[in-house]
Amino acid sequence: MQKRVKNYRPDFTLKTEMKVNDNYYPINSAVAMRDLGKNIQVTVMNQHSQGGGSIDEGSIELMQNRRLLHDDNKGVTDPLDEVQPDGRGIAVNTKYFVTFTDLSTQTSVQRKVQLLDDEPLQFFYTSDFKQKALDESVNAAAHFDSLGALASQFSDFKGDLKLQQFPEERNQVLIRLENLSDLFDGTPTETPTFDLMAYAKSLYSSANGGASFESATITERTLSNNQDMKTMLDNKFKWKSADAPNAKMAQPYPVDPSATVVALQPQRIRLFRISYNASTAEAAAPNAAEILTE
Repeated sequence: MQKRVKNYRPDFTLKTEMKVNDNYYPINSAVAMRDLGKNIQVTVMNQHSQGGGSIDEGSIELMQNRRLLHDDNKGVTDPLDEVQPDGRGIAVNTKYFVTFTDLSTQTSVQRKVQLLDDEPLQFFYTSDFKQKALDESVNAAAHFDSLGALASQFSDFKGDLKLQQFPEERNQVLIRLENLSDLFDGTPTETPTFDLMAYAKSLYSSANGGASFESATITERTLSNNQDMKTMLDNKFKWKSADAPNAKMAQPYPVDPSATVVALQPQRIRLFRISYNASTAEAAAPNAAEILTE
C-alpha cells in the first residue's frame, strides 16, 4: 500500500485547480482510509485495476466505468462512448469487498481476501461416481499431518505464510515462500524466518515412507526460475556513480540467520530449489546443504 495525501506531493509543492484529477490514483487491488483518532481503517478491495481516490473527506470512490458522450478535446477527436447492442452504455460487471478493521486489536485481512479472489478454489468433477477406498497413508490430509509442526511451521511463523511446492523432477522440488503480511499494518518487531532444511527433511520423509536422504542442496532461484539468484546478482549491471547512496532507493534485505534458516519479511517472496541426493555413495557428507542468498 502506498500512502496518498490529498492535494500533496512528497517531492514538490502542488498547486492545482483540478482537485479531482490530481487526487485520482490507480487502484490495483485495494484502497484504504484511516481514522487516526479512533484507529479504525476501512478498506475497499476491487477485482481489477481502476481509478479512484478520496475526493470528499471521509469518502472513497472508484471509477466503475468511464463514458463520454462528447469529445473531451484531448486529441482523440472521438467520444469514449462504448455501447451495448441495444445502444445503452456498456455494462461493466465487478465485485467489491469491504472490511472494517480496529487497528488497536486487529490487522487488515486485505491480503488474504485478495489471495482468495485471485486464486479461488478449483472444482473438478468426474463421471466415475464410485467411491474408491484410499489408504490413510496416501490421503492428502494425512500426508500434511505427517509433515509435523516442525515441517509446516505455519503455527510458529510470525506472519501470514504462503508456501507452494512445484516438483521439477525426481528428488528435486521448488519451494516458493511468501509472507502475506502487509507493511501497511506496521513493521514487525522481529523478522519472520523459515527453516528450509527442517522442511526438506520432513517433506522427504513424508513422501518416502519415513526414509531419509543422504544430502540435500538448497539453492535460491530468481522468481522467474531461469537462473540462480547468485548468478543474477553477479551479472547484474552495477552503475558507477560519485553520488552518495539514496536512502529512499536503498532497501537492504534482512540477513538470514543461518545457511538454511531464511528471513522472510512482510510482502517478500523467495524461491528455493531443493535437490535431494538419495545415493549412499555420498554418505560421507550427510545432510550437507549449500544455500545461496541475496
